[in-house]
Amino acid sequence: MDRAPTPPQVLSIQSAVSYGHVGNSAGVFALQRLGAEVWPINTVQFSNHTGYDGWRGTRATAAEVSDLVLGVAERGVLPKLDAVLSGYLGAADIVAVVADAVRRARAANPEVLYCCDPVLGAAGRGFFVTGELPTLIRD
Repeated sequence: MDRAPTPPQVLSIQSAVSYGHVGNSAGVFALQRLGAEVWPINTVQFSNHTGYDGWRGTRATAAEVSDLVLGVAERGVLPKLDAVLSGYLGAADIVAVVADAVRRARAANPEVLYCCDPVLGAAGRGFFVTGELPTLIRD
């Protein structure tokens, strides 16, 4: 008897917004429609993306994001993971958390693909992020 192929498993570490469609608020549904199983971890919960004149909401701390990654890892599912996707991180210290998540994932499954959507700004509008975040993501 043939078994159905296992859907791709994706750990998605990026933003969530109430108004609009960016980050996990857009990506989770799109990836699910493509047949992937998505494990979202939100770096921020904002009213809208930061390209608007203003927004409200909260940024997750690096410790909170790291704790969620650890919780997923404790389920013993990292060997089944196919990809880690990162998007808007919200804070410089979350870059190290994403790098650690990729290391953990690849230790469990060396074939894990890392997809970095740097989400730094928009042409003609400048950066949406501040400080050292662009350099950290680049490096």
